[in-house]
Amino acid sequence: MPPFLALLLTLLPPGVFDSPRTIDSEALPTGVPLGGIGTGRLDLLTDGGIGHVTIGPTDPLIERVDAAGFRIEVRGDDGGSVARRLRLRGAGVEDGVARVRYRGVFPRAFLEFTDPALPVVVTLEAWAPFVPHDAASSSFPAIGFDFEVRPTDGATREVTLSLDWPEGLALEATPRWDGRGDGFAVALADDGRRLDAAARVAAGAPSTLHACLAWHAPGHAWSARDADATAVARRFLAERATLHARTAAWHDRLLDPDACSLPPWFGERLANALAPMVTNTRWFADGDYGMTESGTELGRIVGTIDQRMVSHVMVQSWFPALDVAELSIFAEQQAADGEIPHHFGSLGRFRAPDEGFLGWPDLACSFVAQVVKHWQWTGDDAFGTRMLPHVARAIEWLDGRDADGDGIADGGSTFDDSARGDGFSYTASMQTAAYRAAGRLAERFGDAALAARAA
Repeated sequence: MPPFLALLLTLLPPGVFDSPRTIDSEALPTGVPLGGIGTGRLDLLTDGGIGHVTIGPTDPLIERVDAAGFRIEVRGDDGGSVARRLRLRGAGVEDGVARVRYRGVFPRAFLEFTDPALPVVVTLEAWAPFVPHDAASSSFPAIGFDFEVRPTDGATREVTLSLDWPEGLALEATPRWDGRGDGFAVALADDGRRLDAAARVAAGAPSTLHACLAWHAPGHAWSARDADATAVARRFLAERATLHARTAAWHDRLLDPDACSLPPWFGERLANALAPMVTNTRWFADGDYGMTESGTELGRIVGTIDQRMVSHVMVQSWFPALDVAELSIFAEQQAADGEIPHHFGSLGRFRAPDEGFLGWPDLACSFVAQVVKHWQWTGDDAFGTRMLPHVARAIEWLDGRDADGDGIADGGSTFDDSARGDGFSYTASMQTAAYRAAGRLAERFGDAALAARAA
């Protein structure tokens, strides 16, 4: 390998494309979702294109934005030039590159663009801040795009990178580009829809562009921080190095087989399982937070207390304040008789106190278990005290659902089955866990009546 090629990946984690999960020049209809908690996102697709855009956040999503993306022009001393879109050549993309290598592990996507006609290699890391125990930074309405350009023939070249975002998209927020260069001179259109970065690149002296696509998220928890997208972009670029380091700190460790005891495929699966935090969430300026079961189907309902039995573990451990926010809405919308709703609203109507009451016993069990688990994990006695009466009412409601006296509450469940008159093992298991959990809460806070019910 020529010496200059050995330096190609200095910006990227070592061996990032060595994984068998690297996608080589394949245009799949998916990619890594990039954005902030509750602020919307876009997916950087495996061919270098952009799709599944919900910036704002916007509902419903926009499937593809073909006019958005990246382009490079390379000029030699002889006056000749060659230009390519930084996207895989194929149907509808005749001016793309011949090869795109793609490694996607949320919240980062690593790409390498090469073409026989291009005397340079372009690498890109696209990423969004995602920092454990820092929900604010993890909701940044911005995405970083870090480009590096290196010649492949040892000659010095004039290079221009262009980043575009089209007009006329039906989005709740209008994004804009901004950037800073190490070796690049950056020119930005007045409306921020186009960024051009010019550099003279030579072997052994790569040029690096740190760009971002930023937007103002009206009504979002972030909106009070910055007045508009320009301010968001400036803040992002000012904090870029710290945000990237804090994101990479856990991410690089998860991907490094020498630092992580998990099989590499399992580490990647864990990271990619975090993606719903940006694809399926809403977080409002008044503090309300919720995760949708599906952004496009199932009525786009929010909360789904039964599905939270799996999803809440990550939120609770990394962003406990958001876990409290969502559980609090369930508590506030608990029925007078103690029943817990299946969900508390939808994307079209975030709080809907008259919806979601299905009569399923496992919903009340799920609520109790999640409340007590949060209290046990965090030691937050103020939360435990506030939730104690809601837990007591949920247990009382469960007692009242046992019509046949077998000790198991009657009714349907998360399995969407019809109401059962006989005992259902899943309900029995959930109910046992909920009563034991409620008993611990009752013991801690001296609620004798609840302790007796849960015994």
